[in-house]
Amino acid sequence: MSKGLYFYKLVSPYKEDVTKNCKLTVNEIDSNFLTLKDEDIKSAELDEKTKSVILTRNNGDKLVVDLTPVLSGTVYDLKVVYENPSSGSCSGASVYVTYSILTDGDVKQTINVPITGLVTTDNIDTVLGGGLLTRVITDGTLTGNGTISSPLGISETEKNTPALRLIDKTIGEELPTDPTKGDKYVTKEQISDFGRLYNFTAVKAIQDRLDAEGKGWRVPEKSDWDCLLNSIEPCDYDENYLPHDDTACHVELGKYAGQKLKSKCGWTGEDDCECKNTSPLNGNYCGSAETETETDEFDVDDEQPKDEPEPKPITNCVGTDEYRMTILPTGYKDEFEIEPKYIKNMSAFWTNTHVCNNTSQDIYVKKFEWNRCGVVQEAQCPSDFYSIRLVKDYNGDNSFDSETIDGLNYKTLLFPACKQVWTASNFFSDLGSNSVFAGNTENYFKTVYYVNVWNGKFWEKKALVEGEAIVIIDGNPECQSNIEYRVYLESGENGCNNQILVNTDDAVVERVLHVVKPLIDQEREERIAADEELLEALNEEVSARTEADEILQQEIEDEVERAQEVESQLWDAINNEAQAREEVDQQLWDAIAQEASARTDVDNQLWDAIAQEYSARTEADTQLWEAIAEEASARTDVDNQLWAAIEEEARIREEIDNQQWAAIEEEARIREEIDNQQWDAINAEIARAKEEENRIECQIIDNPADPMNDATSTQTVDIDGTKYYVLRANGGLTLYSKCGTNDIPVRLDSNYGTF
Repeated sequence: MSKGLYFYKLVSPYKEDVTKNCKLTVNEIDSNFLTLKDEDIKSAELDEKTKSVILTRNNGDKLVVDLTPVLSGTVYDLKVVYENPSSGSCSGASVYVTYSILTDGDVKQTINVPITGLVTTDNIDTVLGGGLLTRVITDGTLTGNGTISSPLGISETEKNTPALRLIDKTIGEELPTDPTKGDKYVTKEQISDFGRLYNFTAVKAIQDRLDAEGKGWRVPEKSDWDCLLNSIEPCDYDENYLPHDDTACHVELGKYAGQKLKSKCGWTGEDDCECKNTSPLNGNYCGSAETETETDEFDVDDEQPKDEPEPKPITNCVGTDEYRMTILPTGYKDEFEIEPKYIKNMSAFWTNTHVCNNTSQDIYVKKFEWNRCGVVQEAQCPSDFYSIRLVKDYNGDNSFDSETIDGLNYKTLLFPACKQVWTASNFFSDLGSNSVFAGNTENYFKTVYYVNVWNGKFWEKKALVEGEAIVIIDGNPECQSNIEYRVYLESGENGCNNQILVNTDDAVVERVLHVVKPLIDQEREERIAADEELLEALNEEVSARTEADEILQQEIEDEVERAQEVESQLWDAINNEAQAREEVDQQLWDAIAQEASARTDVDNQLWDAIAQEYSARTEADTQLWEAIAEEASARTDVDNQLWAAIEEEARIREEIDNQQWAAIEEEARIREEIDNQQWDAINAEIARAKEEENRIECQIIDNPADPMNDATSTQTVDIDGTKYYVLRANGGLTLYSKCGTNDIPVRLDSNYGTF
């Protein structure tokens, strides 16, 4: 059976061009690229008043680019040129700003400033609906689509504004039914990443619920899974790997997609996901016995099927969870089993696509296994129980951090390459006998907290993560307000790594009581003991210092008396030195005065010499300029004579050229006459030759080969072996020519014998 043609395009000419996959069918060629570089900008114009460039997109939206940061000085002749490169160029569209400024001497200097990459945008969804639009792809953390009419902004769920109060949904509390736009609440909820296992009857019921809810969610078709898995495969396929959109069953497809989507732990051969407590309350600090836990939700020995050998651990296909899909090993259940099996070994997901175009009862299933890096595609009967993920098409502004689906909240993930939004955890809904718990226990719910903001139409939700803080205005029953809470993790009977909100003030108090206060007490005791030792040492030091001070005082008095004697001697020496210095200074000033007088005389002589040199230089310059003028005049005369000679030479050359051309033309005329005479002679010779040929062709044939008309009257004679015709009986004879036009008939009246 033919698998069709595939086309490969590993490298795009534009770096912004993101492809869905490097292996494309014929129908995917035209719609493969998600970004078409430079197609979003139609024109550029200059607004001289605001000194800005207005870029107009193909859909009419306008972008304003302020030029003042690139302009300097007083600007003249401001111009803007927009260049959109031809297809295949990698340089990107550019705006060139040119202007002039005045430099020294009032000379205009032209400045050219290129602004490149100005209209190049990453992750642009170029085709939405039937028209060409340019929207920025976001995952709900930003609002708007990046145009002037719809600018980008931070989502209210991302802003650090306080929440009004905490709503505990685990005890039945609900969000207000009449909120005001911008109202923010924190909700406490329980979720399950494992979800439930369903048969295909449940799949149909779930799809009916989703259709009735009208939010666009659906149970994925095979094509949805294929697009997702192909989009995250690396472009290094070889013939040993089949793409995920292949129709084969019970084969491993792809190379790395399964590994990239599996959770990092919980699978056979990997480290178990251990519950941990990060809460600072109740003295749970590093090193204390209370931080230890014996909880082990994933026990390989307990969960291995009794009739299956335990597989050997491998490391080359350990899950990396690069896209936070967190595929967990939920196992599966067939219709005859009571409990799920192969927990920690595999996880399988329904598609909503029958094998063989709905003509078969079997349905495509995507299966992830602990020891495979790809994804196994199987055809399974509808009575088995498998997990379900949900997907919806992305339209540019319908991706949020999390959404409420069928009454429960789910974390969501945006995959721009496929224009899809997926749930980050398995679907959970009790459909009676058509569904069972996934995993090995019913207590796998965990407590989480969400930020909920009313945008005027619906609640936007964002999951709080460990370490994140939120301020709640209506704080606690103790009438505290504007309390900051921080998210911590702790294990409990309802699951692993439950979130808890801890009052940061209480956390500080706990840290003070369990960390700071013991340190302070220990420091106080050590300081008291140190102070007593210090006091005793100080007393000993005071006694020793008193004795030393008395000895020092006596030495000081002796030193003062000796210093006074030395000082008296020093002052006498200073006075003598001062008197001698005054005498030397007087002699020095006299010598300076004499040197100044002599320097004045020398300077006068020097200036006289300079004046004489200047006069002589002036006279020499005058003579030089006169010589230059005479040389210029002589040069002018010589140039005039030279130009006259050149013109005369040109005239003579022109006359000679004319004579040569006349001789050439005469020679050509004579040659033509000679050629005509030669051709006339040749033609005459040809005519004579033809006439001679005709004459020769029409000669009489001595021995014609054709028989005469009347064979019975022919007489022949044989002369030297050659037969000759003779006179016919009826008295007639014809002499034949070669050309047939010169035959001579001869008639004889009597018999003249043999010729």
